[in-house]
Amino acid sequence: MSRKYEHIVFDLDGTLIDSELPCLKTWQHTLRRYGYEFTLEEVRKVFGLPTIESLAGLGVTGVDAEEFQQQWFEDYHLVASEATFYPGTEELLRRLKEAGLSIGAATSRTQQEYDAFFPHFHLERFMGLVVVADMTEKHKPEADPLLYYAEQTGASPSECLFIGDMPTDMAAARAAGFGAGLLAWTPDKDRIEADRIFHSCEELQQALLM
Repeated sequence: MSRKYEHIVFDLDGTLIDSELPCLKTWQHTLRRYGYEFTLEEVRKVFGLPTIESLAGLGVTGVDAEEFQQQWFEDYHLVASEATFYPGTEELLRRLKEAGLSIGAATSRTQQEYDAFFPHFHLERFMGLVVVADMTEKHKPEADPLLYYAEQTGASPSECLFIGDMPTDMAAARAAGFGAGLLAWTPDKDRIEADRIFHSCEELQQALLM
């Protein structure tokens, strides 16, 4: 890469951690509680949107978004253990740490969600700071979570690279003055605008440690 980054900050869901299927299955299960039956593919079409927008996109009416989100949280416990690291991500984190880079994360998960759903990943082995939704008033695509990371670690935004998988991740990186790196696990992600697109952990590792 043309710049030397000292801090590598990652999104979690969809970037380091493959939680899509457990999340989709939970949406399907929770919707069933309210009398709605959808296939996984139907749910996938609205996956990643705010809850109120996802419900509207599915044509779900008469369901309070906050109540649904709380029920979803409770249901996710049933399948949380099915989430796994994407191939090569654990080795990537280990190699970056061994190389002396500072590693962190910025996730849209709340502290409650993070504590409940991510302990089996033991991210504290690699990361000095994980910024969760509770820590800032505004969230991605706003810059606040990444600026909070920079403030807490004493890092300059120009020496930070944010790696994510969604347009909101890239928008947050640009707004914060971070480098914007996209980890594209599927071909459809290539259309997302980023400073640099990576298609594997090996490719990302090579670029960062060359």
